[in-house]
Amino acid sequence: MATFRDSFGGINGFEELRKYIKQGNEFCRDVASIIQERAELEQVYAKGLNKLGSKLSKACSHCMGTMVSAWSAAAQQLDAEGELHKNMGLSLHDGIYRPMKGFAETQYKTRKPIEATVDKACRSLLDKRNEELKTKKHAFSCAKEAEKVHEQLRDAKAGKGKMTSDKDIAKLEKKCNNSQAAMAKADSDYHDLCQKAEQARQEWESAVCKGSTQLQSLEEERLNQMHDFLEKYFNNVAEVGPTLVKACAQLKEAVMVVDVPSDVRTVIEQKGTGQNQPEQMLFESYAENFDNSMDPERRRKALTNYLLYLHQDIDREKKGRDGVEKLIDVYQNRPNFADENAQDEARQKLVNVQAMLNYLEASYHKVSCAMATLNGRSKPQHRFSQYIDRSRDKTMTHSVLRLPVSMVMDRCPDTDYAASYDARGPADGGHDHAVFSDGSFDDDDFDTDYTDQRASAVIGQCEAIYDYAASQHDELTIKPGDVISIYDKQEDGWWQGELNGHVGIFPATYVQET
Repeated sequence: MATFRDSFGGINGFEELRKYIKQGNEFCRDVASIIQERAELEQVYAKGLNKLGSKLSKACSHCMGTMVSAWSAAAQQLDAEGELHKNMGLSLHDGIYRPMKGFAETQYKTRKPIEATVDKACRSLLDKRNEELKTKKHAFSCAKEAEKVHEQLRDAKAGKGKMTSDKDIAKLEKKCNNSQAAMAKADSDYHDLCQKAEQARQEWESAVCKGSTQLQSLEEERLNQMHDFLEKYFNNVAEVGPTLVKACAQLKEAVMVVDVPSDVRTVIEQKGTGQNQPEQMLFESYAENFDNSMDPERRRKALTNYLLYLHQDIDREKKGRDGVEKLIDVYQNRPNFADENAQDEARQKLVNVQAMLNYLEASYHKVSCAMATLNGRSKPQHRFSQYIDRSRDKTMTHSVLRLPVSMVMDRCPDTDYAASYDARGPADGGHDHAVFSDGSFDDDDFDTDYTDQRASAVIGQCEAIYDYAASQHDELTIKPGDVISIYDKQEDGWWQGELNGHVGIFPATYVQET
């Protein structure tokens, strides 16, 4: 049987369901009011029935299904009914109107906390989204300020501009450290709020699912009660006498075709908005957008740190998922171990954990693509690639993951995350090798062992014009004035040469040929 939970997805879906349930409650109130008036107008039977028939038809026009059709048949028969005695009026008032009114009020009081819970979750999600956007803007602003200070420091060290004294340089270095710390804190705050916003989205989605299920229970209860009230109404009418036999027969036919499951299906078919497709706002860093001005070395550092953060988050969530799956397995093998509510909560927890994993995997892939672009490599392939939508406003870019419902619970294949951290890159005037979590380096870009091996021929000489400190075993440390014998010029901007009896590679941008 189809359910409201699967058929009214997203904000619009729940609002449509809320509207329909409200109309159903108003229908109960309208019918109760009609029955009350029907009892009061027994003495003026003919005129009263015509009036009530019109009102009942109007009340039915706001709803759908076999139940409403049955009440529409009752409205059509009101014009043909004869005079009713006082006992019928008392029976209508005490047996239908009062309990129906109380039922409508009870359903209204039950419905309001359900809607309030969903509204609270929705407001929380909007608040988290606003906080996320605010911290995102702040993080971008800090990154821009840090870049500006770094540029000023570089110019000061190069003797450019007005601030060239040692004191000025010291101030700029302190300011640079402060701006870097501010940027790191802003990035961390933004990273945390991104996940909090995702958690708020999941809580809102859970509230919608739970609320839809509760509203379906209320709706089924309402339809069953209205069916019972209709049967009571039929029994009262049937007692009037031979003059109403024909009208009663027609009304009975309408009552017999009432089908509560069919009414639920009709609501879903005509009012349902379909299953909810999650829209996950992905983590967006300043360094990912190459339109943003940023030193290549610092961009590489930032991207590497983001990949490490996301890698750690993915590992944590995978462990959490394994734990929830084990719990669900225990519930399945030992049905008496937990009640249905506990099992539903465990299944929903698995959905939430998988959603967070999808969010982290997509964010990781997006940052990996930026790192690959920075290193001049082809972008890695990922099954989420085609479902990541990117947009840009006046100040920044936004990325949203929209996975098909069929993919939401699919497990991601194991990924070699460490491969994304390799960051030697081209010799563009400064680089920082990516350090793995165990402190090692990736030397796959240079598969020749240059240590203590010399090429057969010198093709030229060059003189170092900048300091360069070797950070891997196959590199040379050079200082301004050093004369280096050149053995090979690699296409990526790294040259092989010899200095003081040591053979290694060094960035070509740090030397000039002599």
